[in-house]
Amino acid sequence: MTTEIYLVFPGRGTPRDTMAVSMVHKIVTGEPVSEIYLADSSDDTMKVQAYIDKYIKTDGSLPWRPESLKLLLSYHYFKKHNLHELMDKYFGNKPPKIFVDSGAFSSMTLGSEINLESYIDWIKRYQDIMTIYANLDFINDPVKTYENQKKMEDAGLKPIPVFHTGESIEWLQRYIDEGYTYICLGGMVPYSSDRKKLITWISKCFNTAAESGKPIKFHGFGMTSFDLMKAYPWASCDSSSWSTSFRFGNVHIFDEKKGRFQVVKFRDIKKSYKYAELLRSYGFSPNDIAIGSEIERIKVATLSCMAFLKAEQWLNKRWKKYGANDKLSLWITPANQMGLDSANPEVHGMIDAAVMMNKGAQNE
Repeated sequence: MTTEIYLVFPGRGTPRDTMAVSMVHKIVTGEPVSEIYLADSSDDTMKVQAYIDKYIKTDGSLPWRPESLKLLLSYHYFKKHNLHELMDKYFGNKPPKIFVDSGAFSSMTLGSEINLESYIDWIKRYQDIMTIYANLDFINDPVKTYENQKKMEDAGLKPIPVFHTGESIEWLQRYIDEGYTYICLGGMVPYSSDRKKLITWISKCFNTAAESGKPIKFHGFGMTSFDLMKAYPWASCDSSSWSTSFRFGNVHIFDEKKGRFQVVKFRDIKKSYKYAELLRSYGFSPNDIAIGSEIERIKVATLSCMAFLKAEQWLNKRWKKYGANDKLSLWITPANQMGLDSANPEVHGMIDAAVMMNKGAQNE
């Protein structure tokens, strides 16, 4: 079982998010960073480019290099972009893996609607650089979501179907019965405050897949909770949490020894030096977080991006250790190992119960 984390790439082209994905791509591939596309002032562009030049020249050998870089792009935000030109400017001739989401949730939130034909045409135009693309789903309307799946297939595409929280489990069963082996689980973001309900629903999805006896893989849309990432054997998930470093000043650093993220506030000198050893393992200094300036903010964004790739690597080692297989046996980290972001004991009990139910079903 391989778990892939796709970093949600904002469509604004701000210096910090652009800097992060560009620099991590340089670290991953060893390729020179191409000219950076920015929607900001020339002064911002100069700051970013100056830091890139400085970073590349002083980078001898980093103690750790990510294995891959994956981006999730939303059609809602990128439909007016020329993706070929955009990817070439960011990444040269070695673009990262790209997961395309229709952006239906964002569109609904903003009170607009995505045109199916336009979405189909856009995918066909840039399909050569897309690794995966999802169906144009409709929140709270499984019938229309299913109809769109078939219409996209009739147009010659092979989108991943989407099943939402709140929908009858019969729709998930239908997708499984019809032979779909890679399915997106969506609509989870609004349930993030009701962990018990969310965990009950996710457990039901994984149990339904296990009971089918088929090698079903799940993608978790907006799965930003790391304890839920490691509680279930996701095939992939996407997260925008890496960008909180430049949006809210909270730097997420993944600690593979403890299997959790350590969160440090930008310019928090005490905590920056508390995690000095962890920071140096990434090739960064505690001063990169402790001292506040625009250049350090850009560096922090790069660190946050790399930290999520480190978490992806840790997840893959974890599932290999536990012997996860194509039957998607449900495993869970003991509550006392889940870190500061752990849910309450009642929630852990629900997960443990789901594990026992699942194991019992497989042993029958």
